[in-house]
Amino acid sequence: MDPLWLAMSKLRRGKLEECTKICDDILTTNPSDQAAWAIKCKALIKQNYIDDIELDEEGIAEVMMDENALASVPRPGTSLHTPQVNSRGGGGSYDQAVRPVSSSGRPGKLD
Repeated sequence: MDPLWLAMSKLRRGKLEECTKICDDILTTNPSDQAAWAIKCKALIKQNYIDDIELDEEGIAEVMMDENALASVPRPGTSLHTPQVNSRGGGGSYDQAVRPVSSSGRPGKLD
């Protein structure tokens, strides 16, 4: 069996140490074999590959002190769930669906 083909087969199957060993044997007899160099380089790159996602794992401090976390309780006066009180219901409140308009059609001030 051709050793270069065998090295390529080992590379495809993920047997990277065996692949580099075969390429080393090929390169001892012919140091200018570009195909062997290419296969050996691919095997070494795959062997020493570092997944950057593993380095980005957040610790417990980053999770607990996240600045983008939503508050569990809304700030006073900012809730969208305000009670709807109309002018007929009493209490001196106004209906939020009907806003006073000026003579030009622009919304007026709510006091």
